[in-house]
Amino acid sequence: MSSKVIKPGIYENIPFDEYLSWPCASKSFLNKMAQKSPLHAMQETKASDAMQFGTMAHCRILEPDKFDSLYAEGPDDKRTLKSWAAWAEKLTGIKQPKRNLAEWAEWANTALNGASLVRPYNMHAVQAILESAQAKKECSALLAAKGITEVSVVWEDKETGALCKARPDKLIPSLGVCVDLKTTADASEDAFNRTVSKLGYHLGAAFYLAGLRANGAEYTKFRHLVVETAAPFESVVYDLDDEWLVLAEFRLKKLLKQYAECKESGVWYGYKDEVISLSPPIYLLNQLEVDIELGGSE
Repeated sequence: MSSKVIKPGIYENIPFDEYLSWPCASKSFLNKMAQKSPLHAMQETKASDAMQFGTMAHCRILEPDKFDSLYAEGPDDKRTLKSWAAWAEKLTGIKQPKRNLAEWAEWANTALNGASLVRPYNMHAVQAILESAQAKKECSALLAAKGITEVSVVWEDKETGALCKARPDKLIPSLGVCVDLKTTADASEDAFNRTVSKLGYHLGAAFYLAGLRANGAEYTKFRHLVVETAAPFESVVYDLDDEWLVLAEFRLKKLLKQYAECKESGVWYGYKDEVISLSPPIYLLNQLEVDIELGGSE
């Protein structure tokens, strides 16, 4: 790893694997700290099917010129020889000799120059997602705007001295907009607002904007381009208001302080080693109060 690469700055064309190797605080790392603990954040996360689909959707929508070289439609069921044989014959127009599963996988890797095989349904889904986004005025405007995709941003947090990194999906300099594409099962307002809280999307928005500001880049707006992963594959653009960002900035300060302390001490701790008393969440107490009032009026 080059020492020059991990100095503060905005970098283009950095391979994702190299970016991952940079020893900096990232949005996903801080988010895992917020959701669980520093110890959990230190564990490598295996990409789930949903995460892999999201990565593919990102490529299809934001970097379409790379898609065909990275992904190819595969057999309906990679667990059966019959499915492999039918797929290979359709691909080549020639009936292929018999192979076992391992041999089919090796053959496909060679035939497709290492492209990842995608289930036909998922290939259809990412195309439907793209067409849905292109049909919506606000979504298509973000997609059509001239911008920079998958840049790598590095900066030093002033309060803690922690080196931070981020990889925005798309930057649109002319509009001062940072775009983040999100795939979800439910993109309705209420559902996505809950998702923002649950998955820490507000932290990501504030974190990315902070990194861009630290590098002197004039980005003041953060847009979530949200697409659904099942029919009708609806899409929508959301803007987190100032209250969301204020909450995020306050939380990030605490998380970065915690991160810096852990890094300095070398101790990445887990949950508290004590008996912890749990109380009902506020919404249940509020509901109880309503139920009591309604019950008393009968």
